[in-house]
Amino acid sequence: MHTSQSRRPTSPRELTAHAATFLLLCLVAETASAQDMRVFTTVSSVATETNRHEAISHSLTLFHAGRVYDYMEDVGEVVIFEPAQNRFMILGGNYSATEVQFAELHQFLDAAQEKAREYVAELRRDTNPQQQRKATGIEFQMNPQLRSSFDDGQQLLQLSGEMLSYEVRTGSPPDEEFAVRYLDYADWAARLNYVLHPHSVYPTARLEMNRELRTRHLLPVSVDLSARWDTPVRLRADHDFRPLQSVDRKLISRWEQQLKSEDTQWVTFHEYQRKLLTAKR
Repeated sequence: MHTSQSRRPTSPRELTAHAATFLLLCLVAETASAQDMRVFTTVSSVATETNRHEAISHSLTLFHAGRVYDYMEDVGEVVIFEPAQNRFMILGGNYSATEVQFAELHQFLDAAQEKAREYVAELRRDTNPQQQRKATGIEFQMNPQLRSSFDDGQQLLQLSGEMLSYEVRTGSPPDEEFAVRYLDYADWAARLNYVLHPHSVYPTARLEMNRELRTRHLLPVSVDLSARWDTPVRLRADHDFRPLQSVDRKLISRWEQQLKSEDTQWVTFHEYQRKLLTAKR
């Protein structure tokens, strides 16, 4: 929905939204090119009845010199997005490393989608209502039907579907080039996350959300996800955008040295996947 263009008093909620956008702009205005940025993300689980937030993960994403470094300290893993080379490189906490080309990710996703279609066909042959609901959920992930609306006053993007919805509080980027870089990275990160963690949600819905943001030249300040599977799930991601700091440059230098170190053991992406899945059991 679009708010009316006629003059009217500004509500407290609109003032809060404008303040959030202003804060985002102030935080990033210190950079000349706005290309060297840090994004600290907190993901929280939200209790459906009490609306209580419990942080479940933190990550630091650094944009520098054409690369993006995504670091999860509790996991000890660094994912390096290198669009100029059409690839990701991944540094594990135990000095293992791998790389995967974008084309290979597409192959993984195509194969996963084909297996999902076969599984849905199998579920549809079972008349059990629970199996039918499961099939519907998988079909929705593969091809989500989401209705989008945008409130200009609150800078609020909403995407609503039968089984999943997003509510995104947005802010203006320092420049359009950074918004493009951020959302391109977010697209590929969603694809990689699904390949590395097969039980996560298929990336199609997130890609659609990113398309809506890209169309409006906006960044996500917070993202609320509500999924209505067998067990309802509510998650919230808060993104804090700031200029790159000296401590961030030290981290990048350390990771670059690790990439070149003789102690780093490079393995195939299949082997890295296998070790990752084994460690979770």
